[in-house]
Amino acid sequence: MKIELNTYDIADYLLKDSYASWTHSGAREMAEWLEEMEEDSGTEMDFDRVAIRCEYAEYFSIADAAGAHGWEPDEHEFYEQHNAAARQFLELNTEIRIFNGGVIIRKF
Repeated sequence: MKIELNTYDIADYLLKDSYASWTHSGAREMAEWLEEMEEDSGTEMDFDRVAIRCEYAEYFSIADAAGAHGWEPDEHEFYEQHNAAARQFLELNTEIRIFNGGVIIRKF
Protein backbone atom coordinates (compact mmCIF):
# COMPACT_ATOMS: atom_id res chain seq x y z
CA MET A 1 0.00 0.00 0.00
CA LYS A 2 1.26 3.44 -0.88
CA ILE A 3 0.07 6.89 0.21
CA GLU A 4 1.07 9.99 -1.71
CA LEU A 5 1.86 13.00 0.50
CA ASN A 6 1.62 16.67 -0.38
CA THR A 7 3.56 19.57 1.15
CA TYR A 8 1.00 20.09 3.90
CA ASP A 9 1.01 16.38 4.85
CA ILE A 10 4.80 16.23 5.02
CA ALA A 11 5.03 19.38 7.15
CA ASP A 12 2.27 18.08 9.43
CA TYR A 13 4.07 14.75 9.97
CA LEU A 14 7.32 16.58 10.72
CA LEU A 15 5.57 18.78 13.28
CA LYS A 16 3.98 15.75 14.97
CA ASP A 17 7.41 14.20 15.59
CA SER A 18 7.76 14.76 19.34
CA TYR A 19 11.52 14.14 19.18
CA ALA A 20 12.13 16.87 16.60
CA SER A 21 12.02 20.62 17.09
CA TRP A 22 10.70 21.96 13.79
CA THR A 23 8.98 25.32 13.67
CA HIS A 24 5.94 25.62 11.41
CA SER A 25 7.92 27.58 8.84
CA GLY A 26 10.86 25.18 9.11
CA ALA A 27 8.67 22.11 8.63
CA ARG A 28 7.03 23.71 5.61
CA GLU A 29 10.42 24.62 4.13
CA MET A 30 11.78 21.11 4.76
CA ALA A 31 8.72 19.64 3.03
CA GLU A 32 9.25 21.88 0.01
CA TRP A 33 12.95 20.99 -0.07
CA LEU A 34 12.15 17.26 0.01
CA GLU A 35 9.69 17.70 -2.85
CA GLU A 36 12.29 19.57 -4.88
CA MET A 37 14.87 16.85 -4.23
CA GLU A 38 12.37 14.26 -5.42
CA GLU A 39 11.60 16.24 -8.58
CA ASP A 40 15.28 16.88 -9.32
CA SER A 41 16.22 13.23 -8.91
CA GLY A 42 13.22 11.92 -10.84
CA THR A 43 12.83 9.21 -8.20
CA GLU A 44 10.01 8.85 -5.70
CA MET A 45 11.17 9.11 -2.12
CA ASP A 46 9.90 7.18 0.88
CA PHE A 47 8.95 9.51 3.71
CA ASP A 48 10.79 8.70 6.94
CA ARG A 49 10.51 11.46 9.52
CA VAL A 50 13.02 9.79 11.84
CA ALA A 51 15.63 9.75 9.09
CA ILE A 52 14.83 13.38 8.27
CA ARG A 53 15.16 14.36 11.95
CA CYS A 54 18.52 12.60 12.13
CA GLU A 55 19.83 14.01 8.86
CA TYR A 56 18.60 17.63 8.93
CA ALA A 57 18.44 20.37 11.54
CA GLU A 58 16.76 23.76 11.71
CA TYR A 59 18.46 26.82 13.19
CA PHE A 60 17.36 30.41 13.68
CA SER A 61 20.43 31.81 11.94
CA ILE A 62 23.35 30.86 9.75
CA ALA A 63 25.74 31.76 12.56
CA ASP A 64 23.88 29.46 14.99
CA ALA A 65 24.04 26.57 12.54
CA ALA A 66 27.73 27.07 11.79
CA GLY A 67 28.57 27.54 15.48
CA ALA A 68 26.83 24.29 16.37
CA HIS A 69 29.23 22.51 14.01
CA GLY A 70 32.53 23.97 15.10
CA TRP A 71 32.75 27.30 13.31
CA GLU A 72 34.05 30.18 15.41
CA PRO A 73 33.55 33.79 14.33
CA ASP A 74 36.42 36.19 13.91
CA GLU A 75 36.04 38.82 16.64
CA HIS A 76 37.23 41.54 14.26
CA GLU A 77 34.57 40.95 11.60
CA PHE A 78 31.49 43.08 11.19
CA TYR A 79 28.05 41.46 11.37
CA GLU A 80 27.74 41.14 7.57
CA GLN A 81 31.19 39.58 7.29
CA HIS A 82 30.38 37.30 10.20
CA ASN A 83 27.27 35.92 8.46
CA ALA A 84 29.07 35.60 5.12
CA ALA A 85 31.86 33.61 6.77
CA ALA A 86 29.35 31.37 8.56
CA ARG A 87 27.50 30.75 5.30
CA GLN A 88 30.72 29.94 3.47
CA PHE A 89 31.68 27.48 6.22
CA LEU A 90 28.35 25.70 5.90
CA GLU A 91 28.37 25.67 2.10
CA LEU A 92 31.81 24.07 2.13
CA ASN A 93 30.72 21.36 4.55
CA THR A 94 27.08 20.55 3.87
CA GLU A 95 23.85 21.44 2.10
CA ILE A 96 21.93 24.44 3.38
CA ARG A 97 18.50 25.89 2.79
CA ILE A 98 17.95 29.48 3.89
CA PHE A 99 14.36 30.64 4.36
CA ASN A 100 12.48 33.47 5.98
CA GLY A 101 12.78 32.51 9.65
CA GLY A 102 15.97 30.47 9.68
CA VAL A 103 18.14 27.93 7.97
CA ILE A 104 18.00 24.17 7.55
CA ILE A 105 21.21 22.23 7.15
CA ARG A 106 22.09 18.66 6.41
CA LYS A 107 23.92 17.52 9.54
CA PHE A 108 27.59 16.67 9.22
